[in-house]
Amino acid sequence: MRILVVDDDPEYAEFVSAHLKKAGHQVDVQHTGFGVVNRLAGRGGEGRQRPDLLVLDYRMPGLPGDAVMDMLSRRPEVRNVPVLLHTCAEKSVVQHALKAHPSAVFVSKTGNVAPLLEAVRSADRAHRPRLSGTSAG
Repeated sequence: MRILVVDDDPEYAEFVSAHLKKAGHQVDVQHTGFGVVNRLAGRGGEGRQRPDLLVLDYRMPGLPGDAVMDMLSRRPEVRNVPVLLHTCAEKSVVQHALKAHPSAVFVSKTGNVAPLLEAVRSADRAHRPRLSGTSAG
């Protein structure tokens, strides 16, 4: 699975990235909301490589996670990319963003990556193409 991690804390982004890579995923990192919007729009020389999943911090300077989701939801080529809203903010604080983007999933940022890895596995299972020709024999 190709995952784009967006977090303004470079050390934490690399920590998460290392765990996701160890789990077998291709991972890219952006440190700003504007960076991810520009990247997915094909600006900044990086091209438009659509991720399979976005792990997005909520509290970022400049363009916070909810604004990133709003902007991406207006772009047809990325509006269906699943989002894990990975933040230390309380769920009640981000509730309005979750209501506006019902496909987004809240994952608390605790320093323990196990809940995030489980959410990534769930997203991978949910969006993996169905195997044809299999039966429950």
